Amino acid sequence: MPKHWNPRLFWLHFEGAGTDSNALPAQVLAKSLQQVQRIVHLLAKIHQGGPLGQGVQIPNEIRSRFGLMCKPPQEGSFDLPVEVSDLSNQASELEDYGDQEAVYCSFQDVTRAIGKGNGEAFRQLVPDVSFQAALIKAYKSAQPSKRIGVVLSIKDGSQKTILDGRTFQSAYNQVYSRGNPNAVPRSSEYMIGLLTGMNFGRQRMQIKPSRDCSLNVEYDERFEPMLCSLRNKLVRVRGRICYDEKGQPIRLIDIDEVQDGSVLEYNEIALRNIPYKAEPPLSFDVKFDHEHQLYELQGEFNILISGKSFSELRDSLDAELDMLWVEYAKEDPQALSLDARELQKQLVDRFRDLR
Repeated sequence: MPKHWNPRLFWLHFEGAGTDSNALPAQVLAKSLQQVQRIVHLLAKIHQGGPLGQGVQIPNEIRSRFGLMCKPPQEGSFDLPVEVSDLSNQASELEDYGDQEAVYCSFQDVTRAIGKGNGEAFRQLVPDVSFQAALIKAYKSAQPSKRIGVVLSIKDGSQKTILDGRTFQSAYNQVYSRGNPNAVPRSSEYMIGLLTGMNFGRQRMQIKPSRDCSLNVEYDERFEPMLCSLRNKLVRVRGRICYDEKGQPIRLIDIDEVQDGSVLEYNEIALRNIPYKAEPPLSFDVKFDHEHQLYELQGEFNILISGKSFSELRDSLDAELDMLWVEYAKEDPQALSLDARELQKQLVDRFRDLR
């Protein structure tokens, strides 16, 4: 072990655009540090015992005794040394950093479990489901936005990588899957459901995609005004959906879009595998029939279809439009009735070939 070994030191390694020149956008660094600090605070609260509490509040005593102290980045890269420290100076006066070292060890173990995608180890280290949810959210939020082109890795005191930012999303999916391979979230897709409740303190909403299914979903604060206007109404959200072995949704994560679910608009669509743009966009009314557990869609071109799920509804709509295009838009006008010719004209005038 090195002479000046620090048992409370770890490294934040930023990799991507601009980091080789020892530069990093301030907002990226600030956000990542804030979330890593939150992880340490949550682990400190676990160390001290007691429930997480309403609104995930961190006491001031924990904030002051388990703060992060940053040191100068390593030259030629953006490797930032960070120390779990006592900002209240209580530990320095007593020369006793036992609590901080214990929390650092917990941070290292939890980070390594998440970095490996080991959900079982993570849940053994953090048995409380409330802390599990808060921690995994903080690890996810610590990663810079994809559009910035930078990822965050975490290294231990010997600079060995314990969480690789380049593979974080895959590891995150495995931790969230709870050991069920069918529950690994798919790529982003849309879900429609009845917005039945909201918890503003925890930024969570309750969505009922069917009478027998209710999901508690975390949301970003930027969506709060829209969600408030849609309470007890149909809401359409886009995120990563986890399914059980029967194909039923059991979790919805990474929400990146929220819309009024009672209206579905189509801008672009493939008809006979050729991309077209609808001008103006097609508009359909969507309802959920709780009695029969079916989504119902009605709108232009006298379309009326139903489906057991929103994805099934979309597939049925795509098939219906494709059928109309083949049977009417591409048919010889002489073979059509007067009403059918009118529908043919509406279709041809509405869709523009994007090739």
